[in-house]
Amino acid sequence: MHFLTASLSDGARRFDEKERTKRLVALEAERTKGVAMRTAATEKHPDKETFHDVLKAAMGGDSS
Repeated sequence: MHFLTASLSDGARRFDEKERTKRLVALEAERTKGVAMRTAATEKHPDKETFHDVLKAAMGGDSS
């Protein structure tokens, strides 16, 4: 019975790690997409500092 409990516990831990990894990958993809969108918009309007500030605030204020 001890082995079954250990096996189930190990399987649950691996499942949790896999789900956590999926969430982290999805969050990083969203962040990368946001940075790319902000970069493209900034390149399209390089002379508008106010626009850059508003866009940065709207995109979460990430300084990357």
